[in-house]
Amino acid sequence: MNIFVSVLTYELGKALGIVEATAEFRRQIDDPKGPDNLPAARMVARLRDCGNVMLYHGAGTCLSKARSRAAHAAHKWLAEQDDSQRAVWVMVDDDVECDARTLRALLAVAGSERVAVLPCGVRGNEREQATVNCVWDSSLIYPIEGIETRPVKRGGCGLMVVPLAALRALVAAKDWDWWHDDDDDVKPALFAQRFEPRSATDARRTWLGEDYSFCSRLREVGVTIVAPVVGVSIHDGIGLDLKLCAQ
Repeated sequence: MNIFVSVLTYELGKALGIVEATAEFRRQIDDPKGPDNLPAARMVARLRDCGNVMLYHGAGTCLSKARSRAAHAAHKWLAEQDDSQRAVWVMVDDDVECDARTLRALLAVAGSERVAVLPCGVRGNEREQATVNCVWDSSLIYPIEGIETRPVKRGGCGLMVVPLAALRALVAAKDWDWWHDDDDDVKPALFAQRFEPRSATDARRTWLGEDYSFCSRLREVGVTIVAPVVGVSIHDGIGLDLKLCAQ
């Protein structure tokens, strides 16, 4: 499997500077059992056990731009690899983690066409912490590759698996907003934030974050989004038994 991993380490970059943060993060990946390592470093080390990994260490304070840049780089690199192998882009935020078994489940349910989201607890006040980063499409639970999953309408990108086929569908099917980046390359703004009606019966508009906006675009081009409801996730130190997402 060819795996393009993009990581955002805002806090590390803020503390050390971009160049030093990149070097420190790579050191943590090479020593995954270090006591002070970021969760994302452990995740990249686990992904190395799953296939051929290309690491993209992004920087910047604008999430929609940083994730769009990573999407462009992922599409380009994955398309250049041996097409007989599965090809996926994995987004990992610095404070998100799961164990190796849950990670392999996430990769399995994504397959070659579906996008897979890791449900995580939401940071915030007491009420917000009782929620997850997924808006469910239904209460249906069904198996994929023997793993129980639930369909997702919108999900957070803290840990998300996007197959190359889904990226290709996005790039080819729509004339999205685009911009000339600092390298003068033209890149689609796949994570540009959107305003959409709250629901099919509520025309009041809601502001979608960059991750939910990305999911909206995926669904527009017919890409299915799912989440495993077995395993464990950790977000900013908050653990979640994924079985709770099946209720």
